[in-house]
Amino acid sequence: MNLNSLLLISGLFLVVLLIYSCSETIALTNTSKPNRATKKFEKILVVGLTKNTKNRSLAEEELVLWLRLDNFQAVASKDFIPLTEHTPTREDILPVIKKENVDAVLTMKLIGVKTDLVSNDVFNSDALLYEYLKTHDGEYVQGYYRNEKILVLECNLYDVNSEKIVFTGRSETFQPQSEEELERLTDDYAKSLSISLKKSKLLVPTLE
Repeated sequence: MNLNSLLLISGLFLVVLLIYSCSETIALTNTSKPNRATKKFEKILVVGLTKNTKNRSLAEEELVLWLRLDNFQAVASKDFIPLTEHTPTREDILPVIKKENVDAVLTMKLIGVKTDLVSNDVFNSDALLYEYLKTHDGEYVQGYYRNEKILVLECNLYDVNSEKIVFTGRSETFQPQSEEELERLTDDYAKSLSISLKKSKLLVPTLE
């Protein structure tokens, strides 16, 4: 096998890997328990900390759905705090905590947007060796890479009694380019978060 063929195969493998990683469930990274929980939680209030009413509604609905599928009792803040261009505050949340008798609050928010260079998934085998050498020599080749926005998401689980964070996690994903991608992204994120919370053993499954 000549060098050109080897590089082409390597390039195609990277494309497949990129597509696969973007289509799979978004994994939470850097999960931790900053403060020790004094109890396990039975009912969670899910809050999307955003002014975007559509994103907030979708995120809260999906996470509540996945938590309930795992037999955890959860309610969405949108059912109690109006969907307006106003990020829910502590003052908005406290009355819901008392009314619904929740013992933990789970917040989700976008904490940053960054750009990254990702390789295009169209390869020219004739130019591949040149592009390979140029890019691996630390130079940017127009058309070989593109700038992609990366969203950084954070979730925090608060103990209502102490108001301390007992679980936190972050994840990164490409910015969705369509309504369909946004819905898939939100569903993947909610599923991944529910799995992580289940593994943390901080929640008590009370639904059958």
